[in-house]
Amino acid sequence: MVEAKYSGLHNHGNSGSAQSPMGTPVWAVNFLYSRFRGYCFFTLLTLVGLFHFLYGLMLWPIKLVSPTLFRHSCSFVFSYSVPGFLCIPFSWCRTKLIVNNMNVLASRKKSNALFLANHNARIDWMFGLYMGSLFDQRVSFVTEAFIMILPIVGWFRYIAEDMFVFRSFKQDKDRMEKNIQSFHDSKCTRWVFLCPEGAIVDFSAADKQYVKDCNKFCQSMGLEPFEMVLTPRYKGLQCFNKIVTDGRDAPATDISATMTYTQRGQKLSKPLKHDERIIPDLWVILQGGLECHVNIRLLTLSNDPEVMKHQVMRDYAYKDKLLKHFWENGEYPQEADAGSPENPSSPYVQVNAPWVMQNISLFSQFAFWCGVLAYFGKLHWTYNIFVTFYITIAVSHITGEVLASGQSRESIPFEGLTKAILFRMIGREGAKADKKVQNQPDKTRQLERDVESANFEPECTTPNVY
Repeated sequence: MVEAKYSGLHNHGNSGSAQSPMGTPVWAVNFLYSRFRGYCFFTLLTLVGLFHFLYGLMLWPIKLVSPTLFRHSCSFVFSYSVPGFLCIPFSWCRTKLIVNNMNVLASRKKSNALFLANHNARIDWMFGLYMGSLFDQRVSFVTEAFIMILPIVGWFRYIAEDMFVFRSFKQDKDRMEKNIQSFHDSKCTRWVFLCPEGAIVDFSAADKQYVKDCNKFCQSMGLEPFEMVLTPRYKGLQCFNKIVTDGRDAPATDISATMTYTQRGQKLSKPLKHDERIIPDLWVILQGGLECHVNIRLLTLSNDPEVMKHQVMRDYAYKDKLLKHFWENGEYPQEADAGSPENPSSPYVQVNAPWVMQNISLFSQFAFWCGVLAYFGKLHWTYNIFVTFYITIAVSHITGEVLASGQSRESIPFEGLTKAILFRMIGREGAKADKKVQNQPDKTRQLERDVESANFEPECTTPNVY
């Protein structure tokens, strides 16, 4: 069922028996064209990611002398280069951002901000990067440590000093606070995106069990089970308040972002138990016509862990209502429920994408690196580089789809294949996983034990925000 779902989305072709002049089914022609075009865009996007890694690598020696100068230099370079990275998905593929309360984003320009977003897509990080670029704002992510070992984009995000979570918050706390304080000491502002859900559920037996256990946890908190989101991992969140409070242990006014997705009139974000749910990734966004609908509102979080726990759970209960309303009505409610937030949301507007700036940035970067190759008499390498990347990406993506039963999982290049292999090795997917879940006793799984032991392992699928 998942395979058919993805096949229909990626091909965008007719399933009838129409024939082309050469006798080839129209759907097959559309499929081949979609794959060829998609991998061309994927290759170009990966090459621009490689450029960013090289920029960071060239600036890295500065960090040994002055971390402050390094951070400000990176921010300066990224302000010109990131629009080029966003050009292909947002300009060429006509991806749209539809959002309310743009004044909230504008008020955070050139200042620190923490975004708490739901995690129903693998490319939510790209929309975070896009929102930051609209206001010439550097963006960082809190993401799983696995991301930084992935080639090119993962390496780039490591150089960009994202916050990577290795284990539980208890083990990562000192490193996180050091990262936050270092940016304050450097007076380098940034927007930080965090997805407290910490995971994306797919369609395996283990994923379905995860959803059931999240429902049980909601009931243990006296809440109705969530239908559209997972329960957030709230332990340790007060640490991230320090991003906004200049390092002080104090309450903070953060930004709650609720994201949902449509593509060519089809609603992709559906209830977690829905078998036809689609989880947007790089492959989906590069097919064109993707729309991200974002509800933005202010969220005050206490620095008291017990108070903050209930604030975060209430925020996610509200996110769940917003997403359910969109699923049922095709739009967010125009008026907010009484008390949360207090005032009605502002009208949702489509953001005018800076296509000119994005294309200038993209082509100037390719011109620069082609000029470097020409200077060394190696301009002919461009063809070999493109073809090598194209073949590598196509083989990696297709193999990852096959191992994941037809599902694409590319939050960044090469993640789909890597995670598909990893999940099969650890028994999360495949026959081993199904048997494991069947033999598991009916209990509230590791999630509740994580909460009690202060485990907080956010995964913003840069990542899956990745």
